[in-house]
Amino acid sequence: MTETVTTPGSTPVIDLDRYAWFITIDNVTEDGDDLPTRVGWAGPSTATEEEAEKAKNGRAFRMLDDDGNDCYHGRIWTADGPGSEWDFGPLDDLGRPDAGCTEIQYYEDGKWVGL
Repeated sequence: MTETVTTPGSTPVIDLDRYAWFITIDNVTEDGDDLPTRVGWAGPSTATEEEAEKAKNGRAFRMLDDDGNDCYHGRIWTADGPGSEWDFGPLDDLGRPDAGCTEIQYYEDGKWVGL
């Protein structure tokens, strides 16, 4: 999920600062697991500390697997605001590869809404 930004007469620059997320709840990792909890993880790997801090106060999301199990909750900041392609970032970065999540939902108007 990168975007190439160019200006006339300049070298293209890859803009990686479009979103950041922060995990607040991990329902996948259990006590005694060999893997550490994902609570406190921030991403993507290109996110700056400043962006991760913005995410901590961002919109709430959760990720579900194909059985509807509630795997992770977190917060996200996107430069473009709600409704952009960046809203899928946590699912692509962590949810799908880490826990087989297939859906991301955002908390809007008192209910979870899937994308």
